[in-house]
Parts: sequence; structure tokens; C-alpha cells
Amino acid sequence: DGGVSKQEFDSGWRQEGFPNPQNAPLYFLELDRVADEVLNSQDFPHIFHLFDE
Repeated sequence: DGGVSKQEFDSGWRQEGFPNPQNAPLYFLELDRVADEVLNSQDFPHIFHLFDE
């Protein structure tokens, strides 16, 4: 469907072995600017801006 749910994000973070897995829910909330609990194209401008800083 092109979106990433909070559950998918948290699970993927742990599976990939990224640091600080306990913070994955906080990272998701920071990225999900359209507070619909899904990361999708509506959130991309904000996400891209974070990484361009």
C-alpha cells in the first residue's frame, strides 16, 4: 500500500538491528507529521527536510 505503519516501523527497526530500539516509537512519531499513524507520501516532505539539515 506504500505506507509504513507504526508496528511495521518498530518491528523493522528491531529486525535490522538499528541502535536504540527502545526509541523507535519516538522516531516514528517524529517522522509521522500527518498524525495518522502511517508513514506515507504526505510525510515525505518533512522526512526529507530532516535529513537535508
